[in-house]
Amino acid sequence: MATGDSGIRRALLRGSCLIATSTLLMAGTAWGQSSEAEMRSFPIPPAQGFKVEKTFTYPGDYGYFLSDYQARPTKSFSQGTSDDQDYDYFRYTGIRGKNVYIYGAWGTIPIPPPTLNPAGQITADSCAHAHLSYGVWGRYVLDFTWWFGRWTGPQWVFLGGGGMSGVRSTPSSPCVLKVNNPLSTVDARYSWGASFLNWDTRGQIPLPPGFFSPPFWRALDLSELVLGVQANTHGWGSCGSFACHMPAYSIAYTLP
Repeated sequence: MATGDSGIRRALLRGSCLIATSTLLMAGTAWGQSSEAEMRSFPIPPAQGFKVEKTFTYPGDYGYFLSDYQARPTKSFSQGTSDDQDYDYFRYTGIRGKNVYIYGAWGTIPIPPPTLNPAGQITADSCAHAHLSYGVWGRYVLDFTWWFGRWTGPQWVFLGGGGMSGVRSTPSSPCVLKVNNPLSTVDARYSWGASFLNWDTRGQIPLPPGFFSPPFWRALDLSELVLGVQANTHGWGSCGSFACHMPAYSIAYTLP
């Protein structure tokens, strides 16, 4: 008799095969989820502006905000690829001198429990088809020194983010979105980055990823962070279509 874990693996495999088959049949169409490379190219500040702006005023301050997912059209394969317009953006200022944790999280609509057979094994599950992606950008003032001269100026820098899909460890476990999940073998956009970012500016301001340390680059200031987030589903959801936009949280808080 198969165990519950093997039943989960079979259910995930069936879902992965379905997605892989759809990918082959509908190459170039939307998945509602941006890859890391696509997200790096998003224009910041966003053309649609910020959903919420929050200023951190003391260590321990926080800002948790829900995306306006109902303002966007239902996502389906016929509606083009995911782009920067599919995300809500949240601006956090008062960053300097604080230890900031920031990430995107699943919102207010529960992920349904799995369907079980009489033996308690999973026969169908929406968990693996719950997805979320987020990105974080920082407003830096950077100083660059080279043999031919020196440049100092502000710029927006992509700091990272994550692409997540749902994972259920046992038939009775809750569905948890993780960057490490079985769908990584289907498409990298479902599994990349980190579950959260930590930017500590209480001492020396950390350089953004990909910038070489002194003597070439120095970070003079980090004045704000922007988080873009979006959640979506495939095969289920609240919109009555195959693929739906779902609510997502923008979460940022500071620690002493």
